Amino acid sequence: VDAAIDGYNTVLFMYGQTASGKTYTLFGEEGEPGVVDFAMQRVYHRVQSSVLAEFVIKLTYAELYNEELRDLLAPPTNSQDTPPLKIIDDPALGPLIQNIT
Repeated sequence: VDAAIDGYNTVLFMYGQTASGKTYTLFGEEGEPGVVDFAMQRVYHRVQSSVLAEFVIKLTYAELYNEELRDLLAPPTNSQDTPPLKIIDDPALGPLIQNIT
């Protein structure tokens, strides 16, 4: 989180077998927060405690399952016009997901 706030591109990547605890690790449950909760608390704390900087926070949330990328923040659509998500290596920005919200 601190590296992201300092301007570095960051990623949280979960990988594992079905039912191995990825979702639980990310989101936890009531009374036992997951990694996402802790990360967002840290972001909030860093932004609130910084009086000399202005922040623009951009977040993407994607799922790669069975070799298919899904944008988990995009509204559901049945449209065939939606461009497919694709992982690309941008020369200036590095790896990114093309067409993600």
